[in-house]
Amino acid sequence: MKTWRERIAEARARGWFTHEDRKLSSDILTCAVGEAMARYGLGDSWANDRSGDHTTIEGAGLFQLAGIFPVEVLCNRFDDVERALDAIDDRALQLKREQA
Repeated sequence: MKTWRERIAEARARGWFTHEDRKLSSDILTCAVGEAMARYGLGDSWANDRSGDHTTIEGAGLFQLAGIFPVEVLCNRFDDVERALDAIDDRALQLKREQA
C-alpha cells in the first residue's frame, strides 16, 4: 500500500486526489493518522489525544487532525494536506516519546 507521502506526490502531479485517496483519507485505519499510529505502534491513542492548541494545524491533537486531514484531501489543498501530515507525524512522535 502506498504511503500518504507517495499519494500526495502523485496527486500533486495529477492535479487532484483520486476517489480512492478520498475514501482512504476518511477511514481512521487508512488515513494519515492511522498510518502514523501503525508506524509508531501507538494503537488507538489518537482518540484520546484531544489536547493541544486547536486553533492551528501544528498545535492540534491527533483526534482533531483525523478530522482535518480528509477535508484537506477532499478539497485538493496539497499544501494543507502536507502541513496536516507533518503535524500528524510530529504529534505521533511526541506521543511515542511520552510512552517511552
